[in-house]
Amino acid sequence: MSYVFVDITANRVERHHNGLQLAEMTAPVTPASGWGHLYAKSDGKIYWKNDAGTETDLVAGGAGAVTSVSGTANRITSSGGATPVIDIAATYVGQTSITTLGTVSTGVWSATAIARNKIAALTANKALVTDASGFDTTSATTDTEIGYVSGVTSAIQTQLNKKGFTIVITGSQATIADATNYYSGAVQNNSGATADINRIYIPIACTLVAGYGFIVNAGTLGTGESGTFYARKNNTTDITISESVTTNATANTFNGTGLAGSFAAGDYVEAKWLTPTYATNPSQCRWVLTLYFIPT
Repeated sequence: MSYVFVDITANRVERHHNGLQLAEMTAPVTPASGWGHLYAKSDGKIYWKNDAGTETDLVAGGAGAVTSVSGTANRITSSGGATPVIDIAATYVGQTSITTLGTVSTGVWSATAIARNKIAALTANKALVTDASGFDTTSATTDTEIGYVSGVTSAIQTQLNKKGFTIVITGSQATIADATNYYSGAVQNNSGATADINRIYIPIACTLVAGYGFIVNAGTLGTGESGTFYARKNNTTDITISESVTTNATANTFNGTGLAGSFAAGDYVEAKWLTPTYATNPSQCRWVLTLYFIPT
């Protein structure tokens, strides 16, 4: 059998119905060895002080337990109690607005896409490109310049390469001699056996890529021997157009493609026709040579 001794003379403890009623008080002194104090304080809690002077809040359930949670209203919710559940309040604007969350340094954004106008602005009216690290930045190209390529359907450089120019050379000769060079330029009636007097100057750097010729024989038809037409550069370099030039019909054509005649700005060109040795020489011949250049 055990006994409980209660000092009721000090008005600290009363037996009330089926329990004890404790009067609120300040913390008592440390009890004697082997004893402890059970008491209530003005904060509405019950405490135990052992003989080492250690005070324990019995309502809290021991040291380290959560007794209360405080914070900004409408941001954090708590279920209360000794082991409360903490959560973000459903009414907290930070649930739906990134403006209240501060700096986001890690993680993956999986919500609604961020509008570009919410990100730091780049230089106005410049083309958007990526840098060496893969981040977007602006280039020197303006939005107006980008507009110039609107509607482009194929490689621009390829198209430019096809935008060449032509030079048309004409010549005529009443009598066509054997194994003779005839030179011609822009003036038809000035063609003859003398070179370097029918210059046509080239204004830009370019490449001669093709030549197309036509000879009209208005007099005696020649036999079928073949002569050669050249584009003569600066009266020093012959670029072969065709080695199959004949005069045995009223209308005779020839051409050369896939040429690679390089011209610098300021170079000049003439046409040169080297005739063969004929069995029957043609007469009253007129010719046109069209040269096609691509700028370089």
